[in-house]
Amino acid sequence: MQTYIGQEFLEDIDKAENPYIVDDVVIGLPFNLQMLVNKWGKKMIPDCLGIYHLFYNDQLVYIGMSKNLRGRLITHLKDKDMPFNNVLWFCTHMYTENPTIEQTLRIEHNMIKRFKPALNSKHTNCR
Repeated sequence: MQTYIGQEFLEDIDKAENPYIVDDVVIGLPFNLQMLVNKWGKKMIPDCLGIYHLFYNDQLVYIGMSKNLRGRLITHLKDKDMPFNNVLWFCTHMYTENPTIEQTLRIEHNMIKRFKPALNSKHTNCR
């Protein structure tokens, strides 16, 4: 039985030991982005406006927003100064009809304020 979206693509991919839970709701199971790209290719990452969460093992370390999740996450894979091994992403259009960049930035900002990922304070940008 499928317990999360995309589970069939992640069967042979390393995943975090624990799901990402917010307010007692399972948001997802962070997975190894490099392994996903190696096995299925970059096109498995959606090319959409969205928010992504980077994890080092089970710890949320960074929250970001991008107009192009695929391009941004591939850039992060190449960035040796951004230590992470697992990721979750959320396409804004799946949660908001006709989302704007401004709406998505507000969501990202609120998530950063609430969860205080360690690397966001080091890479703060004034939005």
